[in-house]
Amino acid sequence: MGKNKQALLFWIKIANSEKLSIVRNALTLTLPVVIAGAAAVLINNFPIKGYQNFMEGVFGAGWRRFGGYVWDGTLAVLSPVMTFSIGYSIAERYNLKNPLSAVHPVIAGLLSFCSLLAIVEPSINDFAIPYNWMSVNGIFLAIIISFVSAELFLVFYRIKKLHIRFYSEDAGTAMSHVLAAMIPALLTLGVFAFFKVFMGSIGVQDIHALIYNYISLPFKGLGNNLGTALLYTVTRQVLWFFGIHGANALEPVMSEIYLPAEMINEMVIAKGAPPAFIFTKTFFDTYVSMGGAGNTLSLLAALLIGREKSGMKRIAAISLVPAVFNINEILLFGIPIVLNPIYLVPFVMVPVVLTVISWAAVLLGLFPAYAAEVAWTTPAIISGYVAAGSIAGSVMQVVNLFAGFLIYLPFIRMAEKVRRYRFDMNYAELLRAGGGAKGDAYTVLAGQPGETGAISRVLANDLLASIKKNEHLVLQNTPGITFMLDLNMRFVLGSEKTAAFLGFKDIREMAGLSFASLFEKTMSDEWISGVENRCLHVIETNQNESYEEQVRLLSGGTTVFQIGITPAQEDDGVYRGVVIVMNDVSELYSAREEAERASSAKGAFLANMSHEMRTPMNAIIGMTNIAKSSGDIEKKDYCLKRIEDASSHLLGVINDILDMSKIEANKLELSPVQFNFKKMVQKVENVIAFRTEEKKQVFTVNIEKDIPPVLLGDDQRLAQVITNLLSNAVKFTPENGVINLNARLITESEGLCTIQVEVVDSGIGISKEQLPRLFNTFEQADSGTSREFGGTGLGLAISKSIVEMMGGRIWIESEEGKGSTFAFTIQMRAVADESPAAGLHQDDAETSPQTEEISFKGHRILLAEDVDINREIIVSLLEPTGLKMDSAENGAEALRMFSESPGKYDLIFMDVQMPEMDGYEATRKIRELEKTNPDFPKKIPIIAMTANVFREDIEKCLACGMNGHVGKPLNFDEVLSILKKYLPKTAG
Repeated sequence: MGKNKQALLFWIKIANSEKLSIVRNALTLTLPVVIAGAAAVLINNFPIKGYQNFMEGVFGAGWRRFGGYVWDGTLAVLSPVMTFSIGYSIAERYNLKNPLSAVHPVIAGLLSFCSLLAIVEPSINDFAIPYNWMSVNGIFLAIIISFVSAELFLVFYRIKKLHIRFYSEDAGTAMSHVLAAMIPALLTLGVFAFFKVFMGSIGVQDIHALIYNYISLPFKGLGNNLGTALLYTVTRQVLWFFGIHGANALEPVMSEIYLPAEMINEMVIAKGAPPAFIFTKTFFDTYVSMGGAGNTLSLLAALLIGREKSGMKRIAAISLVPAVFNINEILLFGIPIVLNPIYLVPFVMVPVVLTVISWAAVLLGLFPAYAAEVAWTTPAIISGYVAAGSIAGSVMQVVNLFAGFLIYLPFIRMAEKVRRYRFDMNYAELLRAGGGAKGDAYTVLAGQPGETGAISRVLANDLLASIKKNEHLVLQNTPGITFMLDLNMRFVLGSEKTAAFLGFKDIREMAGLSFASLFEKTMSDEWISGVENRCLHVIETNQNESYEEQVRLLSGGTTVFQIGITPAQEDDGVYRGVVIVMNDVSELYSAREEAERASSAKGAFLANMSHEMRTPMNAIIGMTNIAKSSGDIEKKDYCLKRIEDASSHLLGVINDILDMSKIEANKLELSPVQFNFKKMVQKVENVIAFRTEEKKQVFTVNIEKDIPPVLLGDDQRLAQVITNLLSNAVKFTPENGVINLNARLITESEGLCTIQVEVVDSGIGISKEQLPRLFNTFEQADSGTSREFGGTGLGLAISKSIVEMMGGRIWIESEEGKGSTFAFTIQMRAVADESPAAGLHQDDAETSPQTEEISFKGHRILLAEDVDINREIIVSLLEPTGLKMDSAENGAEALRMFSESPGKYDLIFMDVQMPEMDGYEATRKIRELEKTNPDFPKKIPIIAMTANVFREDIEKCLACGMNGHVGKPLNFDEVLSILKKYLPKTAG
């Protein structure tokens, strides 16, 4: 192993010791408190006289109380906050190792806090708690007591006999934790109380004061010289590093040596003589401690420039503003510098070097030692100018800042290397330990001695917790290609599907392999390089990436992958690498392309539909205006005839849309009746004949005699199919062309007949390329067809669905320029008896004296409809049936009428779109009333009567509690069918 790696291992062993990791974690947890306290200090001590005067003028002489209160609640109590955080963190670490006997971390945190109070309380007769230990001054003592109290508590807690076992459903698990920890907590506090009594017996009442008193003893009798200054600087930085406020702890030194020197300089300068001392309070504040302890500004500059990860840079940026004003708590406790061994050397070295540089510059006469007192919060550059009385002081500060930056920079970069290297080592060790573990892999990994166990617990606690719960199997058994790479793009963990895809027997064979090595036999070098660059970009920006890519495999073939890259980042902001998920979406890709084609076809269909609907509407509106302005009766009749034709065409377009919506919703149903096949064909012939006559086409019908005269089936749907085919033939056949309708019996077995119908024309024909698209929804054979011949493009698709529902099939034989033959087969059952009693369709027996006269006398329904003319039409249509009807103009009125008389109505026709309350909401409220009110005798039928006729509209109506759906414009037969179904007591 090279010297560099040996140095890294040395720092890793120190930096990642469990105790130091806990302290850094606890310090980080206090960052919100520290930031708030630093802001309060800055508010109270902002070094601009105008600002101070303004604040006093606006808020009065006590304006600093606001910042003081924030200080009192944050930095002034940082030590007890730290004790809680450390105790909490120690308990969390214990729980990772001992998940089956976990202790509540809040209890451990509170116990550490109480132990600190027990130690620092001055005497049994004085209940006033001294506050000098509560701020940053007492952090060192807080750290020591936190560790001792938490570890002692856990020693007692491991003794199961000391647990009070209790569980209550009312109290929950919290009470169980409390009672289990009660005796161990009492024993711990008892130890600290005993220690306090012992210290009092030997004359020590205030441990904190004792520590501070001994700190300044080495400086007794020393003079104001370079040696003393260097000793002062080193001592102050070392104290800071261990959590003791160096400047406050060495306040006696400052008061006895450097403040008197500053006063003497002032008197000497006043007499016109040069200053007698170089080292004064202003000297240290201005040239040594710029930004706070350890020349914070130099450290921040090195972090912002030398650190690769954005998380640390963000913390440095947050620290920059208060550090400019020499407030350094955020940096010390937020990064943190305290107890971080990597920063020990530069943290002490930089102030020492700056002390020597500044001392030498004064001796050389580059700037005066002291000219004016400077407030400690004055920013760098400005403070140098004020102190020296010239720009030379500012230049000196710039030089010092650059020197500090150069010292810190290599340590910052070393910290980055340590971070990356220790994680690489950790991953490798995790794989080795986990792969060779017998039994519980979590216990094996968390219990590893030394560095491996510490790193595993600190940096991979989430991973280890998931291992404990067997959640790691989720990743290994993920059906997709899912794997994790470390910061060096080496494999860490992945799914079995990943190993199979890459040709490995097991994911353990892949451990430690580079990304390029993993995919070199599967993907191209260009693809591998592209993904690696994306991974690095994800880590640098902390932004996920997700993209879809069509990839050509080296083995041949093309696959479409949906690739997601996510940064693997822990709660402490340190990156572990990236997680890559690759899903084969080739089928979805093809389906999406097909959907896009269908969407394009729908778009063309909608444009065509707009034309098909606007054209007859234009005729209706135009002819209506002509008829209104004309006094000629014949001209009015002509206009009415044209309006009738346009209305019929528009209704046909709407019916096609309605039929297609029923087909898409699987709601298209057949209504079998007995009908005469020849008569049905004759009716179709009569409808088509006038159109063939207009184009002077020859139209013939040939029905073979072997077709049974009476069949059982849906004659209206069959007529619709034949009409669609004949309409197309008429449309695409030129004048004087020939159209033939042929029908013949194919087979008959036990009364089940297979009939074939053909429509043969001498029209324009269809090319072979266009034939496959003819029966597709929303498509016509050619995009120009609709422009030249018109039509919705739905007729053939609807016909195909109807024919298939009748047990047959439909096909086409055509050649471009030579006409077409549309043919289909259907299956219907023959009926022997053709008498009216056999149940012939009404259209086939319209002259029969037995025609049914429908009556709904004795029934009353409620109609909820907001449009007057619609209510008038419905009332007029149903008036001959004897049905009584009440009307409501909106859902709210319908709800009120129903709730006032729940047994009055037998059925409700409910419009959907109405003001105040729509039909959906009204229906839901009616159903709620029926459930909660026993006075309502039954569930009243509610039928949607609306122009919203698409599949999702119908489903929405049924979902809200409606029983059925009738579309607008109304089909009177459909309305009667609904009434017959839900009003069974009809009279014939």
